[in-house]
Amino acid sequence: MEVPVSYQKAKVGPPAKPGLAKVELLFGAGESPALRLFQPRALAGRALVAFAALLALTLMLAPVGALAQEFRGTVSGTVADPTGAVISGANVTITNVNTGAVSKTTSDASGQYVVPFLLPGEYSIHVSVAGFQELTRNGITLHAQEHPIINLKLEIGQETQSVTVTEAAPQLDLANASVGSVISTASVADLPLNGRTPTTLSELSPGVITTAAPQQIHPFDNNAGNSWSIGGTPNQVSEVLLDGSPDLTLLGALAYAPTQDSVSEVSVRPFDTDASFGHTIGGVINQVTKSGTNSLHGSAYEFGQISGIDANTYFNDRNNKPTPTFHF
Repeated sequence: MEVPVSYQKAKVGPPAKPGLAKVELLFGAGESPALRLFQPRALAGRALVAFAALLALTLMLAPVGALAQEFRGTVSGTVADPTGAVISGANVTITNVNTGAVSKTTSDASGQYVVPFLLPGEYSIHVSVAGFQELTRNGITLHAQEHPIINLKLEIGQETQSVTVTEAAPQLDLANASVGSVISTASVADLPLNGRTPTTLSELSPGVITTAAPQQIHPFDNNAGNSWSIGGTPNQVSEVLLDGSPDLTLLGALAYAPTQDSVSEVSVRPFDTDASFGHTIGGVINQVTKSGTNSLHGSAYEFGQISGIDANTYFNDRNNKPTPTFHF
């Protein structure tokens, strides 16, 4: 026999303060009371606003881990007179020869000057201060992530007099303990590339060994462009950058390989001590693309190989397949 159960509702009236939850107590005959919690619209609205603010903060902080590592160079040094005494307040101007971009600074009380964030390229340094002859130093080649220390010595004289020195920057990077090499612009342009993919030039650097089979590597062949071991590390665990930005997929494959004509240099650091490059257990490879200049220029190419004098692969010979035609 079923006995109908009648429920009674005991209400705990409206909240004493806005934003507090309203509670209803439900109980029936022979049953334990049950609580039901209600949130007023004001509290729900506040929770929605808090969630939206937290989501916005998360989105703003999420890209921090994907920021580009600094690939630009820095030039620093000391400004001194013929006796070696430092000169403070000297005006130092560094000019990019190709683009005309100018960076200015002054030497501090200890005669030191620092000019950071310089793109790879050819530079000249001009320094002037009252009571000394102006000095211009040309022929300075700055590569990616380099920090040459260039000391400037001024001769006593009038500012209308000037001294011009043409020489290369020092070969030793005294401000950085990282070990690496740079495949220069001339090497990228002149060395033969099997497929016109500049990343393959990384194999010319000490400590880099390819793990791919001998084959043609095109710029659009993603996986093959990152098949090497750097400093004894496994395959596809090194950081590959494009102008300082990560250029890898989630699985460690090369995401994008620019063509030979658009790359200025390839920087290879099998053993890097820079703390900004932490997303790797191996080395760091950075492709630096060419920048614009004050003159109109461009290039066009057609790549092809003569199949009649090319050797066929082992598997093609075994399967009686002709030598493939390479042309793009």
